[in-house]
Amino acid sequence: MTRWGRLGDLIVVPRPALSTIQAQRCFDAAVFGTGRPTLVVGDQTHLDMTDHIMIAWNGSLEASRAVFGAMPLLHLAGRVSVFAAPQYDIEDVDPADLAEYLSWHGIRAQPVVGPKGENATGAALISAAREQEATLIVMGAYTQVV
Repeated sequence: MTRWGRLGDLIVVPRPALSTIQAQRCFDAAVFGTGRPTLVVGDQTHLDMTDHIMIAWNGSLEASRAVFGAMPLLHLAGRVSVFAAPQYDIEDVDPADLAEYLSWHGIRAQPVVGPKGENATGAALISAAREQEATLIVMGAYTQVV
């Protein structure tokens, strides 16, 4: 995966099941070993993934790289939303900043306010994506420093 993935524009992998070590290793190699955008698909996919793309924005380097890698898809999108979890208000992360940046590239994006009662970022993102009927989520990945 790493060797050939670095020569691709986009890597597509299935969402790994927790019990499948091989699929998990493939996912890890794609996301952390290639430096390329990786599209993770589930068992059920929307017919038009670019109908409504939601960007999970926290201002990080990883999120910035994800947006850059998704630019071709963002240009195809019927609708683009920018989500920042409520706790990022404290850290001065404003989804309107990314929406303005995207406008320079001809992409109209609307900030989405996450649910205030949700403490976990992932749960808030999924809740907002369902509420907004997002067909694809663009987000950065992270690594743990050992």
